[in-house]
Amino acid sequence: MFEFVVLKTIYHMKHLLFSLTFFTAFTAFCQEESDYSKFAVKLSPTQLLFGEFHLAFEHRIAPHSSFEISAGPTISEIGGTFIITNSDPINNGQYERQTGFGYFVGLAYRFYPLNYAQAPRGLYVSPELKYRVYNTIFQDVNSFGLSDQKGSTTQTMFRFNIGYQFWPGKKFALDVFTGIGIGAVNSVSYSVSSVYNPDGSFTASWMKESSNRASANATFGLKIGIGN
Repeated sequence: MFEFVVLKTIYHMKHLLFSLTFFTAFTAFCQEESDYSKFAVKLSPTQLLFGEFHLAFEHRIAPHSSFEISAGPTISEIGGTFIITNSDPINNGQYERQTGFGYFVGLAYRFYPLNYAQAPRGLYVSPELKYRVYNTIFQDVNSFGLSDQKGSTTQTMFRFNIGYQFWPGKKFALDVFTGIGIGAVNSVSYSVSSVYNPDGSFTASWMKESSNRASANATFGLKIGIGN
């Protein structure tokens, strides 16, 4: 009988200890969640591969939802921008494509589905609308006396992103993401047309070329942010 009482007491003490441990952990977790930032200002160095100086601002609008606004300048003729602008790296020696500055803007909604984490923390899925402009300067390299021409590539896209946002510190965020989507690309470019004259000279002029196409697009990268 005595052993039974002792065992029963130990059993209840274990349950009490477990309950206290759980309550303490839960309280600490809730406190930890409440201490996390509700917004983050972020920079994405990996988007420089696509000619973007990418700045973003994310703000919580519900426990598991946030919105993100992104914007910044674009730089053509670097990294992988030739895939988007469809540029010819050789140009037959008739002209050069010089870097120009453009811009981009984006708007995304983010949903954080995990029950134990609140936005903007944890796994998220995010539909995004984005508009991007690349500007390129076309220059005559054969001394035909042609003035520079400004071409452009505009990209309108809808993309579905998925990622995970870590908070190694309460005010420091790491956002790892990838995405895929579809969109439209409109391009205006120039090429040199030259005609041989009977007197042995050449007459040259710029030929404007316009194109419109549908295009799949993809992205991946890292954003580094701070919150408050």
